Amino acid sequence: MIGDAWIRDPNGSKAFAGNPLVTFTINQQADVFVGTDKRVGRPAWLDGTWSDTGPTETATGPVTYELFRKAFAAGSVALGPVSGTAVAMYTIAVH
Repeated sequence: MIGDAWIRDPNGSKAFAGNPLVTFTINQQADVFVGTDKRVGRPAWLDGTWSDTGPTETATGPVTYELFRKAFAAGSVALGPVSGTAVAMYTIAVH
């Protein structure tokens, strides 16, 4: 994921329960990676169409994120809310 485009989402967004929580537009087909706080588990919207990549990422705190990937066609991408009582907002990268 080195060199991929990262979307910086505010950590305070973790408390918002609306759906979608995050939207952005991609101008070509791309893989979108979402890293979720392992302490909370996989949100329902990260369904079977998302693949668990296996590797994790670690941030300060320390927070360990489980990485999921899904291919999207060019256009709008919408991501759902954080599940449960997450301590950290999820991370987003586009490849």
